[in-house]
Amino acid sequence: MNSERNKKRVVLIEEATCRMEEIRGKLSDEFSVRVVTSPFKLLSMLCTEKPDIIVLNSSVCWFHTGQFCGAINGTEALAGTPMVLYNTENTSVHPGNVTQFRNCHIVEDLGRLPETARSLVTR
Repeated sequence: MNSERNKKRVVLIEEATCRMEEIRGKLSDEFSVRVVTSPFKLLSMLCTEKPDIIVLNSSVCWFHTGQFCGAINGTEALAGTPMVLYNTENTSVHPGNVTQFRNCHIVEDLGRLPETARSLVTR
């Protein structure tokens, strides 16, 4: 097991506590997971530390996924940060247009999330 200090940093954007715990459990062996549940916490965190990967529930009600992905890609300090989206049905970033957003990847099966995250941070 990696020491917490040596683990890659993941920011998880999620509202539902049960899903939050499920995803944290899937990722915590390999990653240091920081959960963000509000837009203010997200802005504060992104201003003070750069995560190695961003994992987000595309249907979180407090932001527009397309604008978020565009903003990450348009910010020099964060532009290379990979993003993994889940729960993308009926959202602004979906399998039909995900290629328009640099470093955006969709996971339809949360069981594949650790493998996807691992492959993106080791590129």
